[in-house]
Amino acid sequence: MTELDLLKKPEYIHVVLNHLVIYGTMLGALALAISLILRSRAAQIAALVITFIAAGSAYPVLVSGQRAYKTVRSMADDAGQEALDEHMDRAEKTINVFYLLALISLVALLVPIKWPNLGAPLAAVTLALAMVCFGLSLYIAQEGGRVRHPEFRTVEPGESPTASNHASPIFSTNRRSNVSDTSAPRCPSPARFRKSVPGEPEQPGNAKSADYA
Repeated sequence: MTELDLLKKPEYIHVVLNHLVIYGTMLGALALAISLILRSRAAQIAALVITFIAAGSAYPVLVSGQRAYKTVRSMADDAGQEALDEHMDRAEKTINVFYLLALISLVALLVPIKWPNLGAPLAAVTLALAMVCFGLSLYIAQEGGRVRHPEFRTVEPGESPTASNHASPIFSTNRRSNVSDTSAPRCPSPARFRKSVPGEPEQPGNAKSADYA
């Protein structure tokens, strides 16, 4: 399979592009904060372009993820399928926020051409929304990473990280069931602790009863 063949697979495209949304919104927000501190319109333009590209890339990321859904789900285990469903649900519910960020970024680029005084306020609004989108991208990616990475999944107390993925007894969370009963400490016979009664013949096992009295 060549690189051109990989570019035709939605699974590959999704993996390549989804980081652009995360790092793009983060870098865009950082660049916008610096541009506002420096009060530089040129820096604002560069930061807004980065933010616009990052927010706009959310669309191909979503579409490629939807197209790859059935293929990836068929390859995942039960826990991975649940994570994939949650990953898709989060993305589809929050995608409009990324579209709004792309629109605000474009407005902040074009409007100050005619009304320069609106440049800083629009950049500040874009910065706030970019920070929100960065948080949402992490929220979405959290479940996406758990689809094929069991080590990223939440493990219940006392549960082995691989217990949800394997049915083999070696991965059983009840480790005591794999230990022989002979390893458990044996309690002394109750007869060893029984006191001797005057006039009663001493029975075997009572010779040392006084030691435990």
